Amino acid sequence: MKNLDAFTLLLTSDVWTCVYCGDPAEEWDHVVPASWTDLIPSRASNAEDRVVQSCKWCNRTLSDLALFTIPKRAEYLAIRLYKKHKRLLNGPRWFGEDDPDFWDLKNHVKGHVETEQLIRASVELRLKHLEIISTSDLSVRQARYLKRHGPKVIE
Repeated sequence: MKNLDAFTLLLTSDVWTCVYCGDPAEEWDHVVPASWTDLIPSRASNAEDRVVQSCKWCNRTLSDLALFTIPKRAEYLAIRLYKKHKRLLNGPRWFGEDDPDFWDLKNHVKGHVETEQLIRASVELRLKHLEIISTSDLSVRQARYLKRHGPKVIE
């Protein structure tokens, strides 16, 4: 198996997690968008081979873009997520109570900083997940098989 990281990531995650970012999945994403299936019939042979679990943000962001593989879709999502949170990701990293500058902040600002750091950690985790998936050669069939059956030989 190539890119064991992507396979391990999917195996260790919950069954209903987004294939792209690892957040809880709420929807199914058509890897070949439904609006493209009439135009590209060879890619749309089996409906089950076209859909993967996805969170709402990833599914809505991808919409009907002409990206037909999981890695390409994950790469696009990573760029969009980074751009969305660029200010937060490039801002100062606070270390909470261990950081002497943190104690100089007023209480209402401390709450804001703590919330931003939680969001930052979540975004960084999602970006790491997207990076692993985007550098893999994972197919829809492999992703769905791994979610159902665990680590077995996949052809």
